[in-house]
Amino acid sequence: MKKPVIISAVLTLALLCSACTKAYNSNDIADYVRKTCGIRDFRVEPVRQEVHGAEDGYTDYLWTVKERDGTVFHVLDDYHWGMEALVNTLRTDYYDVHLINAYPDLPHRYFRLESSKEDGLYSAKLTAEFSTRGDLQNEINELTEIRRSADCPGRVAYNMEFSFPYRSIGEYTAAEGDTRGILIEEIPDLEEAEERMLLVCVDHRLPQLASFTEDEIKNAVVGNSHQLGIGSGDSSYIWYDDLCGNQFSYGISFGSLYELLNRSGFAVSGTPEHYSFRSADGTEYEISYSFRHPVSEGSEGYYYLKNGEETDMPYFFYNHFTAGRVKDLFGLNVTEYWMADR
Repeated sequence: MKKPVIISAVLTLALLCSACTKAYNSNDIADYVRKTCGIRDFRVEPVRQEVHGAEDGYTDYLWTVKERDGTVFHVLDDYHWGMEALVNTLRTDYYDVHLINAYPDLPHRYFRLESSKEDGLYSAKLTAEFSTRGDLQNEINELTEIRRSADCPGRVAYNMEFSFPYRSIGEYTAAEGDTRGILIEEIPDLEEAEERMLLVCVDHRLPQLASFTEDEIKNAVVGNSHQLGIGSGDSSYIWYDDLCGNQFSYGISFGSLYELLNRSGFAVSGTPEHYSFRSADGTEYEISYSFRHPVSEGSEGYYYLKNGEETDMPYFFYNHFTAGRVKDLFGLNVTEYWMADR
């Protein structure tokens, strides 16, 4: 008696799954290319290729498209789990292929081409590193040149990565200072890009902070959700116009903690990169961005010294303390702007 119920359940599941997916033919792919890529003179190969998804295990279908000038790109009929049922969507590498082909003729003193291929689709973007405001300005100027070039594809993915000493550890990358996007009509805004860089400099007390004026720092920090302050004991706070926590909500960096301790009257020896002090309860602490050792994740992790003993940070890539841990460990009543009862 149970067997028909099982068959019915399987049939119901199959019907539900089929209702959430669409079977595409070559005409559908041609319609998708015309709408998505804005081109007319092309041909869709009649036979699609099966592709077994590298990550999800579902079978996808790759369509090859050839333009009149011989350019070949692809459309992937991508099957994946859509939270409640199996679904499929179309994706193309049209703009990626055109960027790969056009790159040699584009102005690229600062930007390099990064490309890869997965499940039959190419992906490509322009990437550059910067460590100063001047670098950032030069790269945005180059993006302007690229956008104006007759060889520039309609959409170009770009990433400008802020390079600083504590950007990477293991597989983790701190990308708060990066500027990324798709180059279509507008060039990235220089002031917005500089502010992202500035807030990382404020967070870690980086030397590049000296390239910003007091007014620029104040305008970025005051009212920021992560602006730092010290409680005075009567439910009020002393807010600092030049101190800010991490923009991804990791807390107070080693460098900013150094500043807070100094401004709160602690006897601190060293620099924001490496310093020691005695907490309110007499515990000796030594903190340094260079304190990294092997951890269970198979890579390096940050630690600090507590009475000379190595003490791991809560997660291997953490070089920030939460406001609560700063208070518990060091007796410093620090808060962030979003946390305070104003």
